[in-house]
Amino acid sequence: MDLWEISVPKITHALNIALGGYGCAVISLKNDKSNIEYYEGITKKESVRIMKTGNESMSFALNIGDQIYRLLILQRKKIPITKAQEYDINTLLSIISMALTMRQLSKDRITETQIINQLNLNITTSLDENKIIKNLESAARHMLLIDDIYIFYRRDDCFIGNKNSFQIASMPKATYNKLFKVQQIFTVPKNRFASLKGIIPIMTTCDITFIPLTIKNELRGFFVVPGNTTILSRNFVLTRIKFLANQAGLALERIDLFRRMNSALRESHGLQNLIKTMISSLDLLSLSTEILQRAQKFLGFKRILFSIFDQELQSFRRISGVGISAKRLKAAQAVHPPLEAIMELFNNHYRISNSYYIPAKDAKIISKKIQRYELYRSTPLKNRIRELWDPGDIFISPIYSKDREIVALISLDMPMSNLVPTLSKVKLLETFGDFLGMAIENSQLFEKIERLSNTDEMTGVHNYRFLREKLKSLIQSKVSPISLIMIDLDNFKAYNDNFGHLYGDEVLRMFSKCLVDAIGKRGYVVRYGGDEFIILLPKTHKRSGKMLIDRIGSYPEKKVICRGHKPCGFSYGIAVYPKNGLNLGSLIDYADRLLYQQKDEKYNEH
Repeated sequence: MDLWEISVPKITHALNIALGGYGCAVISLKNDKSNIEYYEGITKKESVRIMKTGNESMSFALNIGDQIYRLLILQRKKIPITKAQEYDINTLLSIISMALTMRQLSKDRITETQIINQLNLNITTSLDENKIIKNLESAARHMLLIDDIYIFYRRDDCFIGNKNSFQIASMPKATYNKLFKVQQIFTVPKNRFASLKGIIPIMTTCDITFIPLTIKNELRGFFVVPGNTTILSRNFVLTRIKFLANQAGLALERIDLFRRMNSALRESHGLQNLIKTMISSLDLLSLSTEILQRAQKFLGFKRILFSIFDQELQSFRRISGVGISAKRLKAAQAVHPPLEAIMELFNNHYRISNSYYIPAKDAKIISKKIQRYELYRSTPLKNRIRELWDPGDIFISPIYSKDREIVALISLDMPMSNLVPTLSKVKLLETFGDFLGMAIENSQLFEKIERLSNTDEMTGVHNYRFLREKLKSLIQSKVSPISLIMIDLDNFKAYNDNFGHLYGDEVLRMFSKCLVDAIGKRGYVVRYGGDEFIILLPKTHKRSGKMLIDRIGSYPEKKVICRGHKPCGFSYGIAVYPKNGLNLGSLIDYADRLLYQQKDEKYNEH
């Protein structure tokens, strides 16, 4: 007989004929349960009766792998067989048993090979994690003949499954600890399965077994199957699942590689755009919000706050932020966290590279001073999970100058992945911080140069270059009216001749200070040249300009005493844009004529 044609019913039929039986039956024994697989010459009802009563003429055992069969041969008149014949029959059945076992193993191997080949084809040609998990589940069910087997893989703070997904935080803590910390196969007893309802789709009243899926010692997911680990081991389930886990690991690692490459390209592109933005202008204040908005996506945080260190105040000024309401940001900008309070957070215990991540619970303990400067106050979670971000966590990254002096601070909150920052994420942030530090230094240098180029060196007020650019900017912004007041000190040359140029310079400095004090934030004071000054007053009519001049006129008399002498008085002329001129030249010309007209009147009076 062909080995591939042999079957248990055929063997039983052949024994029935050889032993002169009038009927036969095949009973399978599995997990202490008996089932009638085949019967011949008798009814099923009679087969059940015989199986229950054991009233059979002759019984033989046949083992095929883990499966045990009882072959019942029924004889009306019992025909005795010798021990030698019984030995021969059992020997033959043993040989057949081994042959059928080998055949079953061969069939299983062929089937498994086909499943594995198809699985490899599916998962090596796909970059879709969901499809890979679906194919792995299908392969597992075909290989293990278990319908309720599921795979979940980790993405950020969630476990993603083919049928459902859930957040890590919703997992019972005991299950979480065994998966993440122990990373070993474990069984959840049926009396504790209630805690997993809603997240594990298995509908069962028995125990369930978790089998971690790890890649390079990092938990990436898990298999969950019904049953106990002892039973599963006996049925070679664990061996096959470990194989599938390896396949899953290879596939997911390949996806991770592509994802990291794409992420690196995006981050590089994002960083290049940021650098272009940072070097496109040296006005850091106007660009800071745009810079943070661009950084928000590639750094992966919903909230970012940018603060610059004020060397004189020894505190941080909140410049701009993203993901923060305008009202809260405005309130935050009114408060300047001192360096002393921030430095308490710079503890090496919480250091990651050159940045600092402080868990919420520790942050409340190590620095109570910092609490009054927090934008969003929140209570630490009681049952926090180490890998997940707690709303009260603090993550700050100081920015240093090339001389390793702190120049700014980036505070980040609410990561989009809901995970605590990894070293790679911190390194990316610090790369951004390095470029931002360069931009800050360039901006400060630019401000210094700009201030020097727009400032009169002796008096400290604005110079002609500033006047030209400011008036041009006001006109382009359609500001109207604009008053331009030209002022010239009377008989200043005589003062210089009588008291010396040093005295004259001191008079100019004191007079310019009087002008600045009188005008405040309503306008700009400009030294036009020598003893001539110009006051520029946006949104000011001629009448308001004269009132201001009258107030200035009392300053030299009341406040300015230099070496026991009162300084000279002054004459002035007012021109108003656009009535008296449409540009700086015409306005100065108009005001200058009025000024000298006033001087002539004073001269004629004397």
